[in-house]
Amino acid sequence: MKTFHFFWSIENISYAWHQPGRPIVSPEFCCKPFGFTLWTLELYPRGVDNSDFFSLNLCRSEDGGPDNLSLNIKFSCMSTDRSELHSVFIPQTFTNFKNNGFSTYGEECFIQRYEVLGRKRALYVPRDTLELRCQMWLADLNAPEFDECYGFTRLMVQRIPRRDVHIDFENALEKSFPIQSVRRNNKTLMVFSFIPHGEVMDVGIIPVTEELMKYSTCKMSIVNEKTGRKIFDCTRHFFGCPKKTEWRFPFVDKMPPAEKEISEKYHYEISVELAYSTGEDQKAIEQNRPIRAPEFFSNYVVRYTPYGQLQDLSNVSDDLWKMYTEQVLCDVELKSRNKSLFAHQFVLCARSTVFSIMLSGEMKEKMERCIEIEDITPESLGEFLKFLYTNSFTFFTWKTLMELYYAADKYSIERLKLLCCSHFLKNINVKNVFELLFLADRHQDSELRRRVDQFIWENDETIFTSSRWKHLTIEQPKLVIQTMLSKYNEKVNQNPPGTYENRISFGLDIHDEFKSFYESQMFCDIVIKTAGTKFPAHKTVLCASSSTFKEIFTKDLKDEPTDLFEMTDFDDNTVSQMLLFLYTDSLEDLQWHTAMKLYDLANVYKIQRLKIHISCFFLKNLRVPIASNLLLFAHERSDNALRAAVEDYILLYHEEVFGSDEWAKVVETNSVLALEIMQAKFRKNKTCL
Repeated sequence: MKTFHFFWSIENISYAWHQPGRPIVSPEFCCKPFGFTLWTLELYPRGVDNSDFFSLNLCRSEDGGPDNLSLNIKFSCMSTDRSELHSVFIPQTFTNFKNNGFSTYGEECFIQRYEVLGRKRALYVPRDTLELRCQMWLADLNAPEFDECYGFTRLMVQRIPRRDVHIDFENALEKSFPIQSVRRNNKTLMVFSFIPHGEVMDVGIIPVTEELMKYSTCKMSIVNEKTGRKIFDCTRHFFGCPKKTEWRFPFVDKMPPAEKEISEKYHYEISVELAYSTGEDQKAIEQNRPIRAPEFFSNYVVRYTPYGQLQDLSNVSDDLWKMYTEQVLCDVELKSRNKSLFAHQFVLCARSTVFSIMLSGEMKEKMERCIEIEDITPESLGEFLKFLYTNSFTFFTWKTLMELYYAADKYSIERLKLLCCSHFLKNINVKNVFELLFLADRHQDSELRRRVDQFIWENDETIFTSSRWKHLTIEQPKLVIQTMLSKYNEKVNQNPPGTYENRISFGLDIHDEFKSFYESQMFCDIVIKTAGTKFPAHKTVLCASSSTFKEIFTKDLKDEPTDLFEMTDFDDNTVSQMLLFLYTDSLEDLQWHTAMKLYDLANVYKIQRLKIHISCFFLKNLRVPIASNLLLFAHERSDNALRAAVEDYILLYHEEVFGSDEWAKVVETNSVLALEIMQAKFRKNKTCL
């Protein structure tokens, strides 16, 4: 038996903008058992002819395989654990794939849209990802062979951060606010207005900017600010941009009698979330079977990052950059010509050994707490500092790029230097090549020089006949001779180092540099004392991550400064884990009981970043036996976001959870909470009927 399986994940499937007859095409995959033939899958989100169904086709590309190929085909929808939910079989007697680039077989009525995106949505598209499998096989007893392949297609979706507005029903005050695109420099997309009228509320949408929206959703929810209870929830869908419209929602009628009585006394919070597909997609073949995060986890992450990606959560670099922009506890002055910028010694010394030397010992810079950088403009110095804090780089003007390279080389910021070189070579031409030649020679950068010489030889006819080159032969004959000889330097040309991009990717990460500097215990200005030991640390890092530390240590500036802070309520291991996280954003060898202690520490000292990461740890490791205890944990600490995620998990595995001994303890401990969860499951079942 020759068998081949192709697994295909389509992310953000509910944002598919494709009209009937328009497919989503998978990445092309190679089928080794059938002569290395090439194939794609085509999914029609609104069918080929019938928009009530998904259509699915298998298409053969032009390849070097046999001219004709008849195969058994089985299309399946898969669950997150790879079990089969729905399938369609097409026998080989019905197929004959020709090697002409457009041979296709499939099923026009593969599965109903309502089944996938409505009635059984939680089963078919958790985290809005549809998992498909295409099985291809052929009876061949002489040469049994099996292979499989994994691919994904991601429909690109822009998610606008949630906006909250407070509504005063008692005074019937109108509220309005803009919805802005973070990725388009806060450009206003539309304006929402809210006008309460007794038992109803008018909601208006006014589009402002024509944005590239292929399909959009607008979600609104109303929450009682006192009880935290969600009273109303509504989602509207639009092809293209939301049109100018006005909705009228019944409001008070949705509330239970107890809340109707107090509706005049308490205000309500309305949340608006907008998301839209851009008409773009990404697709690729994956080497290994990907691990998909469950929906309850991704829903939690979306609360804290507009695009739902864990890597987009706030990190130590973001927090330190905020400290810089707010100019909190800045302790070093950097002078550039007629302007001074103030930064943090911790960041400068952690990123640059040169700064570390300048600010230690008996150096002038340490005494005066001032570093003079007169070789670059204040604007370039600002961008240089931004890189030190955030490790991010944006292409600037050519002049700024040259100055950034100079600063990176002078202060040994290797990653910035490599990024500058990479941008130089991406934008090199016959006019600016002379500047790069001078730059590489002046800084003795042999690798940049080799790349520039290579470009010169690739364009030798144009460059050698230019007036600039002729002047160069007179003004700097030695440089010209070196360039001419570079063509014959076989040793250099035969053994070039890796590309700048590869060297950048293998270089030290900013978190590694912060961790190394923390472990060196250099320039520590505070000691954290526990019951058992002491931990040297940096006030800058503590204040960047914690509003409590920030309040304490900025108050020290007005009073008598302290170099000792006691945290005797928490054990040594918990404090050690906290400090490691504050410097590196990592939680090494974390155990469940330590995570609970860290969460409480984060609560006490208001370390939001740590609290979110600990919650993600809880949710990643959530299992039925501990779900009930985690629900109580979140409820007792009034963490509505964590509680909502645990509730989603419990509703997903309700049979196992509700029948467990742990759930019986929840009923005994907090019967009101248990009743709320079980009623939510009842309402969900009723909705799906």
